[in-house]
Amino acid sequence: MSSIEGAKLVVVFFFVGIVIVYVLYLNSLRKTIIEISPENRRVRPGEVWLMLIPLFSLAWQFVLVAKIADSLLAEYRSRGMTPSESRPGYQLGLTMSVCFVSSLLPLLGSIIALIGFICWILYWNKMNSYRQELENMNSVL
Repeated sequence: MSSIEGAKLVVVFFFVGIVIVYVLYLNSLRKTIIEISPENRRVRPGEVWLMLIPLFSLAWQFVLVAKIADSLLAEYRSRGMTPSESRPGYQLGLTMSVCFVSSLLPLLGSIIALIGFICWILYWNKMNSYRQELENMNSVL
């Protein structure tokens, strides 16, 4: 195997790894939405997969973050609870989305992308925390 073929193989494995991680993230969002009562959902669980559509996802991420936040808020209110945020996860999700779109800008794009990546990890973690909290509440009911 030549060094060029080896480099191509590394690129392919890297790309496949990124896709797998991204699918795990989207599945995590889907599971969070599933834990929300259907009457409180502002988005269907399957709509997270629209994030796999190139270019469309640049706009859809803003919609998805807002709808998940509003769904979580409705769920908490229907249970007579007050979430720790006025729109759960919205500020962090919005920051993440703005960073990812802004990362397309020349010069500052790579720095903004790094900030977006950090926000993405934090947002994923926050959504998992909300999902686990809802799972725990649902198991008690």
